[in-house]
Amino acid sequence: MTAPVEGVRARDLEGKRVGDYVLETYLGEGAFGAVFRSSQCALGKPLRRVALKLSHRTGLTAAAALNLLDDAFLLADAMDRITDAAARLHLVQVYDAGLIGAGGRAFLAMEYVEGGTLADRFARQRKIDAEQLTAWTKQVATALGALHRLDPPVVHRDLKPDNVLLGLDNRVRLVDFGLAARVQELGYAQGVAGTATYMAPETSEGFSNPASDVYSLGLLMYEGLTGQHPFRDLVPPVDVPDHLHTQWVAEAKRRHPAVRPSVLSNTVTPKLDRIVLRCLEFEPGGRFRDAADLLEALSREDPVPDEVDVELARPADSKSTRRLHKVRDKLEGELAAAATRDARFELLRRLGEVLGKLDLHADAARRLREAWELTEQSALLHDTRDRIRLLSRLADAYRRSGNEFQARRYETLRGRERGGGR
Repeated sequence: MTAPVEGVRARDLEGKRVGDYVLETYLGEGAFGAVFRSSQCALGKPLRRVALKLSHRTGLTAAAALNLLDDAFLLADAMDRITDAAARLHLVQVYDAGLIGAGGRAFLAMEYVEGGTLADRFARQRKIDAEQLTAWTKQVATALGALHRLDPPVVHRDLKPDNVLLGLDNRVRLVDFGLAARVQELGYAQGVAGTATYMAPETSEGFSNPASDVYSLGLLMYEGLTGQHPFRDLVPPVDVPDHLHTQWVAEAKRRHPAVRPSVLSNTVTPKLDRIVLRCLEFEPGGRFRDAADLLEALSREDPVPDEVDVELARPADSKSTRRLHKVRDKLEGELAAAATRDARFELLRRLGEVLGKLDLHADAARRLREAWELTEQSALLHDTRDRIRLLSRLADAYRRSGNEFQARRYETLRGRERGGGR
């Protein structure tokens, strides 16, 4: 017999049958409602094990239930359009949704995954071996990348260790799409959404795109590898008003990039250092454009890095500083002899990065500006993401050199690039 669903707390329905589901074990609850390990029945017989979410709210109309379950329909539609079988393996399947009883509760039946979450594993193990963490990250990026490559793209907006299930098969599944959204024609999803400690800077301002999920995944990777959040010490002083906390943290992140994960874990390779820190770039244009690009970088064989990359990966001690000066001199010499616009552009870009590592920010800004001027005079950079990335670095170099006026000028240009205007 179906249990009544009105006038009773959702969690108190443990052991009852509601509709076609027997709520066997209460697992927990969130803003939507309570979650139960359940059996779906057909013709009076158990059909399959599911995770059933039952809403706190009662007295719902069909329209209200549709609104409450919007994320489930978004995920189901995305799953229907994803053709990559590997990606589907790492997304939890939606089986059923609807109302239980006339004017009753909304419910959502999903694939049940025996196990825990990455948050549970991080708390228990503290630091995860880089090889294992990379394997899990690839699985998350496979699912997330498929969502990012849909038309229009879907962004999760609440990616964190709590929202990644880890099954007994050591396979992860991405869950909790309550804040997921489709990217709009302007290139982003509007609205502040997510968990503050895992939120990309632009998301806190109400603009999310696939690179925003990449930032959150970078935070997850960093925490798993090192046992700590990269920005855990960035706490606003007591004299900063509450309404300015988000702005203070954003500026602090801009000024104080994360320490390389390898400083805190001896299993992290230089390649993984570079990947994680690129995910955590303050400006979206400096990151991988989406999780599919991140997956490609993680899967690619690590080539022998060129001389510049080797130097940029080393700590800033006196020996590496001397080497960086040598690299700078070499690039300056090659620049003087460069015969083509393409060669000059690439040398100027790399030279700007080296000068920045040497804290010669005014010189770095000058060289990066020259590179940008070359792109304005030709079609050197076709990809808007690459143009935004260069403008972000240019604005940052000017700001670090103390030239706030020029920093804002190039931030304005970056905003125009994002909006599609030239």
